[in-house]
Amino acid sequence: MVFTAGSSLYMAPSLGVAPYDAIAPIISTRFHIKYKTARVGQDVCFLVAALIAGGPIGFASIVVAFFAGPLISYWDRSISTPTMDYINDFSEQPSFKSLANVVSSATKSGYNSLSNAYNSTLDFQMHLAGYTNQKLLKKIQDTEHNMKESQRAYNEYRTKYRMLIAELVKRDKDGELPKNNRPSTANNSQK
Repeated sequence: MVFTAGSSLYMAPSLGVAPYDAIAPIISTRFHIKYKTARVGQDVCFLVAALIAGGPIGFASIVVAFFAGPLISYWDRSISTPTMDYINDFSEQPSFKSLANVVSSATKSGYNSLSNAYNSTLDFQMHLAGYTNQKLLKKIQDTEHNMKESQRAYNEYRTKYRMLIAELVKRDKDGELPKNNRPSTANNSQK
């Protein structure tokens, strides 16, 4: 979230962007498609290229590939564009009154967000209060069971992963792997 908010804020003034961040806006403009669609396409293409080249692909790589574009578009609409519009308007006719209006608007927006979060939490607590003791205990047992199952599955995958890495390292030591396919022991030893 912070990464995409920062990307949106630094691209909003149109004062220049990194080459990678410039690809999606160019595609969006030239082919008349939404920025988020162009960005997801770009990120997925680079993800596939990294996969083909044998680069490291992790969970964050996949999340960024599919969600950076939509999140940057969201930040553009909700924060970056309104901020840039305000700065442009304020720079044309700076005044304490317009500055006070923005501070007041931001304060109201913050209050409304906080109020909505509080009401949501209160609704959740009230819903929980409606559970009978038996239903509440059943929910706790179900959650504990799901946590144990998740831990068991995680342990099984971790064991399989370690076995696979051990076999790969063994083959590397035996000289069975081509030089370009050798595992990076620095990356693998941390997992």
